[in-house]
Amino acid sequence: MAYAIAYPFGVFGIILTMLITKLALRMNPDTEAKTGSDQTERSPTNLALEVTNQNLEGVFLNQIPFLEGSGVVVSRLLRGEQVFVPESATRIALGDVLNLVGPLNQLRRFIRIIGRESAIDVKAVPSKLTTERVYVTRRAVIGRTLKELDFESLCGAVITRVTRAEIEFTAGDDVQLQFGDLLLAAALGSVSNS
Repeated sequence: MAYAIAYPFGVFGIILTMLITKLALRMNPDTEAKTGSDQTERSPTNLALEVTNQNLEGVFLNQIPFLEGSGVVVSRLLRGEQVFVPESATRIALGDVLNLVGPLNQLRRFIRIIGRESAIDVKAVPSKLTTERVYVTRRAVIGRTLKELDFESLCGAVITRVTRAEIEFTAGDDVQLQFGDLLLAAALGSVSNS
């Protein structure tokens, strides 16, 4: 009999606790759902673009309009049958296929700037490129930005994504590293020892 009397109090107690918590923390389910969908839109994705804009012929990679500060990283470049990690000083040629990594809304902007979407999956083209996941554990790099560390000059690598507290985002130059960050790097050789 006691269980039958206590059961409704247990059910209503949990519901009442959830309502009080919602009010105390001023949580709005609609806002929370929107925040989750915003995070999905900011999650990095890949887009392969073929260079068809004649104005980009011979331009250095770092001179592509609006690339700097956009949160988009060029992780690979396919020229002919060769895939390599482009450097800032790499000159772009018509017909190159660039693999861009970044938030989808930013990637769409570059379709108009660079050219058309390519049917070629640059990551699937056989090459000597490797991708590595590297954890940030050295005190010397904690708090420093990716631009300061300059992986391109140090080991010929490009950092494309950072995972922090299970949230993945594009590795922009202004990202300050924290202990435990997981970096996704693309390079011709190993980057873990650098």
